[in-house]
Amino acid sequence: MPWWVVLLLASTLATFEGPVLGVWGRDDATGLPERVAAALRMGSDVRPWVVVEDAGHWVQYQRPAQVNAALLKWFSS
Repeated sequence: MPWWVVLLLASTLATFEGPVLGVWGRDDATGLPERVAAALRMGSDVRPWVVVEDAGHWVQYQRPAQVNAALLKWFSS
């Protein structure tokens, strides 16, 4: 992922204090999940991060069952 996109997302999230669930495909060509997670979570425990194996950029399309399970768990917590 271009550095400016991560910077833009991080600066936008810095002004938002609510919870955010990050869901990322392990094989997403736009960025390594661990690096993107570190930038976007910014150490916040209200921003959990889920990495879905065998999925790329369209993680919700490629692995809908895993994404739905992550969403259901997040919404119920």
